[in-house]
Amino acid sequence: MKTEHFVNRPDRNIDTGILCIANQGVFYQGRVLHASFSNIPRVGPLKNNYHKHDVYHFVFINEGVGHAILENDILDVSAGWLLITSPGQAHDFSNIPGESKKYSEVTFEFLNEEGEALTIPFYKLLENWTGRSCRKLDRGLVKPELQHLILEKIQFLVMTGKNQKFGFSLDIVSVLSEIFRDLYIHLFTNDDRSKLKEPIVDIHDFLHKKFQKKLGLEELSKLTGLSKNYISRKFKENYGKTPINYLHQIRIEAAKNLLKNTEYPIKQVGEIVGFDDIYFFSKVFKKLSKLPPGKFRKNYR
Repeated sequence: MKTEHFVNRPDRNIDTGILCIANQGVFYQGRVLHASFSNIPRVGPLKNNYHKHDVYHFVFINEGVGHAILENDILDVSAGWLLITSPGQAHDFSNIPGESKKYSEVTFEFLNEEGEALTIPFYKLLENWTGRSCRKLDRGLVKPELQHLILEKIQFLVMTGKNQKFGFSLDIVSVLSEIFRDLYIHLFTNDDRSKLKEPIVDIHDFLHKKFQKKLGLEELSKLTGLSKNYISRKFKENYGKTPINYLHQIRIEAAKNLLKNTEYPIKQVGEIVGFDDIYFFSKVFKKLSKLPPGKFRKNYR
C-alpha cells in the first residue's frame, strides 16, 4: 500500500479550536501537525532516532514486525499494536536493518493563547476532555474493531489534509476528536460499558461535532429525551460548565483561529462558528476573550 503523508503549515495556525482541553483553568487548542498512512520508517541502529519533544503521537502498526522504544522499554511490536507517546516521553519507532514494520501515525499538540504547550500525559488529557477517570495506557495490541476504526480515520485525516478543500481544517481536528472518543470507549474507560451509553457523554460529543449548527437546550432535550434541567445539571457535574456555556467556548475558540488566520469579515466568522446574530457573537466573544473580535484580530496582525 502506498505511503500517504499530510504535513501541517509550519506556523501551526491552520486548525481551529474545535478540540479544546481545559487544564488548571487554562484552555488549550488541539491541532494536527502531521499524519501518515502506511509509513515505512527510516532504517538505522537501535535508538538511532531516540528523542522526545512537546507533542503527542498515535502510532499504529499496520503490518510487519519489529521493535519500538518507549522510554527505556524495547518492545517487540507487530501488526495491531498501538503506541501513544506524550510530551517529554522519549521514543523511537525506526526500523533496524532487517525489520519490516509499517505504521500509520498522527502527531498533534495542544497550545494555549500564549503558545505554551500542554505537557500532561495523554490519559490525563483524556480525563480532562471526558470528565471521567481513565486508565494509564501508552502501548498494547488492540482488538480488530478498534484497529479498523483507527486506520479508517487516519486515512481519512491524511487525505482530507492533502486535498485542503474549504473547511478542511475543521474536518481534521474533528476527526482527531473522533479518535479520542474511540480510544476512550475501547481502551481508557474505567466505567462499565452501560455507563458509556449515558446521554450526557453523547451530548458532549455532539456539541464538538455539530457546534456550527443551531443548538440549544430544546434541541438537546429532543435529541436525548431528557429534561432541560437534568441536562444542564448533569453536564455541569461532568464538564464544569452548562452545555450552552460549553458550546459558546467551543465556538469562540474556533472563531479566534479564523480571526487570526483568515480575512473573513467578523460577521461571517460568527456565522461560520454558529452565531446568527453578530451582536450576540461580539458579546459572547468579549465575555470569554476579554476583547471584542475586531480588537482581538488587530492584536494578531
